[in-house]
Amino acid sequence: MNKKVTVYIDPEEKVSDELLGFLSEHELNVRVHDISKKPLTEVQISGLLCHFNLDHFLNTDSRGYKKNKLDRSLPEREEVIRLMAEENSLLKTPIITTNRLMTVGFERQALMDMLQLRTNGDDPLSKSKEEKEPGEKSRTKSKVLK
Repeated sequence: MNKKVTVYIDPEEKVSDELLGFLSEHELNVRVHDISKKPLTEVQISGLLCHFNLDHFLNTDSRGYKKNKLDRSLPEREEVIRLMAEENSLLKTPIITTNRLMTVGFERQALMDMLQLRTNGDDPLSKSKEEKEPGEKSRTKSKVLK
């Protein structure tokens, strides 16, 4: 498979290993950026997050979140990006990007939808409305950012 994916991870987070395992199962062309070894700069963060709402990318569990009083109110966008560059732990990871799409966090089904992946011929998303079991919910809930 030639799908190219860039993953921004902090290997300290348990979900990183699970995500990388999932991506390797699907034979994707994965570029991994470990933010603990090579922190993102202001320019990189600004380019990555472009016009998206920064709330999606703020790690509210990081020490820096309360230390910088971000739990009270968010400063201007440029200041939040500067703080993220100083302390990359403020970035919620993993961040998974393709040429056109991006998602934050690891939700298997959302990632499968974003990357248009199928499971071993049994793709529940390919069922038409008529084929779905009665009461079966749609499985296309996604937090993919466009």
